[in-house]
Amino acid sequence: MALLIVLAGCDPDQPTTSIPEFADSAGVAIWSLGSHTIAAALTLEKVGELSLPDSGWVVEDDGVAVDVAGERIYVLDELGPRLLVFTSEGALIGEVGRPGEGPGEYEMPVAVDVDPLGVVRVVDGSRSLLLSWGRQARFLGQERLSVPYWGPGFKVSQGALLYVRGDEAEETGDFTEVLTRSTEEATTELMTVKQEWVPVNSGCGTMPLPRVMTPSITWNANTRYTVVATWPDYSLQVLEADSLVASLRRRIPPVRITESEAESMVAKGPLGFLIESCGMTAAEVLRASGFVAMASPIDRIAVDPLDRIWTRSNALMGGPSHIEILDVENGYLGSLEAPVFPSAFVSSERFLAIVEKEWGSSVEIWSIRGG
Repeated sequence: MALLIVLAGCDPDQPTTSIPEFADSAGVAIWSLGSHTIAAALTLEKVGELSLPDSGWVVEDDGVAVDVAGERIYVLDELGPRLLVFTSEGALIGEVGRPGEGPGEYEMPVAVDVDPLGVVRVVDGSRSLLLSWGRQARFLGQERLSVPYWGPGFKVSQGALLYVRGDEAEETGDFTEVLTRSTEEATTELMTVKQEWVPVNSGCGTMPLPRVMTPSITWNANTRYTVVATWPDYSLQVLEADSLVASLRRRIPPVRITESEAESMVAKGPLGFLIESCGMTAAEVLRASGFVAMASPIDRIAVDPLDRIWTRSNALMGGPSHIEILDVENGYLGSLEAPVFPSAFVSSERFLAIVEKEWGSSVEIWSIRGG
């Protein structure tokens, strides 16, 4: 199934190229880009799918990783739980670790990544542990995370662990997500997002919970760059290690959220358990928690091996993904419409995409041509 890029309408009042301004004091490239749209010179084509020997699995974006050579794909199945290993062509070749509470075992694996040496690392969310295996699935040990994992996201980059922790304010009950870069020498806070939490009465009792559509840290990284969206505008902060090297900004307004759109998103968000386990309807959850009426125009980020930054527009009601591609040297490269978005890159010419099915998840292999 080949997909040719769909060209959106161009804005005749905007230039097709932009020149960055440089902050002299720090050498940070500041790109002030317009809202014009040009077609990315890429063609996407589905070329395969990871095959399972049994009925199905549930996979999240944080549960997919590829080694630096692009030879092995690692996928966390939440239903198992299990960590499966595939070839670059999608054939299953084994498992790593097993469920349990002992060494080399995981209770609730929530994220996986592979470092440049091929060491596989898995975050066990229930025990706040980081477990490591070598290339031949040999268990290398486990360690407690310096700060508890909250998510979303987990990466190993330039000798550091990148992940999101959560801090609760005892006085107000508000909650703060913190993107953390942790090395043996120090822990650095790269980005914080403060959320407003409210007491929600339900069949499960009264508990503090975030408002529907409350902002969350949106970020990703490759072996060189960490890229973070700053809410609520279209603004990307690009860091190398813990130093800011570029700021990419597009004149694209935040997404305005209606009450009906917020209600439709209740089951898909962190408050969905109130419907499944506490006997509430989506409308009751929305009335109890309230909602944030504005969302970022960016809801997903990916960084490919060529250091190109892929962003997906905040698509509340489904449909194809509107993808924009940028980089530090050239700013805005173009846009496209696609039914999928990269979860991990096998190479500069292939990526993996998670597709939600009625029975679980499908992990597809897509090729990138052109550009």
